[in-house]
Amino acid sequence: MMEGLGRRVLAELAGELGLGSEVLGSRRVGGGCIHAAYHLRMASGDEVFMKINEVACLEMFQAEAAGLRLMAECTMTALRI
Repeated sequence: MMEGLGRRVLAELAGELGLGSEVLGSRRVGGGCIHAAYHLRMASGDEVFMKINEVACLEMFQAEAAGLRLMAECTMTALRI
């Protein structure tokens, strides 16, 4: 797993994702035991939750993204899981 990523590397990742490339602040946060999770504060004022890992985990990220998109489309105010 990628531990201790510097602000420059996080900025490059954010830039690649179209989030801008100026990171004003970053900190490692909880959010998973498999992936490294970071909270980024961008110059644009946006706050970003970013999870990263090796390319071998791509299918896990794709499945999680699909699930999050489905939840975002939900019209219910609460989900029971």
